[in-house]
Amino acid sequence: MSETLHLTTGAPETAASGPLPAGPPQLVPNGGSRLLNHLLEMADTLRTQSKLHQAIELYFTLVEGHPGTGQAGQAFERLVEIAEGYDEAGERHQARSLYERLLLSES
Repeated sequence: MSETLHLTTGAPETAASGPLPAGPPQLVPNGGSRLLNHLLEMADTLRTQSKLHQAIELYFTLVEGHPGTGQAGQAFERLVEIAEGYDEAGERHQARSLYERLLLSES
């Protein structure tokens, strides 16, 4: 089975397609689970490379942008682990910031 991925941008309208939505590019997937898995893997890789701020933002993309998915649940758990690591390292401000954003994402 083949999966199709369309990328839309805020580019000006074209004669063939009409106006395109403004704003950042958005993925419009067929088989979104595969794409969400890929995003989760990317975030995990960033985390193992100690690029925590990038990993955190990608995890939040999953948590906030795709609630209710398995990948969002896994990303949530990884964010809790990162927050706990900050807390254990004495970086309480970083931990608190993550905990608060996680709480907001649940509401």
